[in-house]
Amino acid sequence: MTPRSLFIILLRLAGIYFVFATLSGQIMSIYTWISLLINYIPQETNENVLEYVLIRSSLLSVMDLLFFSTIFFLIIMPRILINALLLDKGFQEEKLDINIHAASVIRIAAFIFGGLLFVISLISLFNQIMTLLNLIYIHHIPSNHVINSYVFPLILDIVKIIIACLLVRYNRTIADYVVRKKNKNKTENL
Repeated sequence: MTPRSLFIILLRLAGIYFVFATLSGQIMSIYTWISLLINYIPQETNENVLEYVLIRSSLLSVMDLLFFSTIFFLIIMPRILINALLLDKGFQEEKLDINIHAASVIRIAAFIFGGLLFVISLISLFNQIMTLLNLIYIHHIPSNHVINSYVFPLILDIVKIIIACLLVRYNRTIADYVVRKKNKNKTENL
């Protein structure tokens, strides 16, 4: 394994983690934007609401640009980032001797990523539930208004927890599939 291939693996793992960590925020932002368009814009067309919509859409555009550029540079083309930052330069050895089978590395990565996703999503789910209960019982906001705005984040956190459990449970299957696909692509290219 060369330093370059090690950095490609690390950047892609960081990119995948970033995507999962920010994907719920992206989806929530789009959901908030759509609910704003449906619920508030037709009722009020004063200057404050239009200013808010303009600021919100600008921030959403910047977030989307950052999100997709991160996907591009970390997952799709990490070589560009490695070349620009000279990450693979300055190593005394051209090859790193790591005698680990590719399937083992993928299994470890799937297990760690699934575990991190599980913990982060579980904490987020508990925060959403506590905020929901706080708004209903302490601030006495009608439950139908609160539940409408909190149902989607709760469902999203539950789906992320299920995906994390599947990653941890089926890490061997995932690794075997990736290795089989890699070997198939190698034989097709010969």
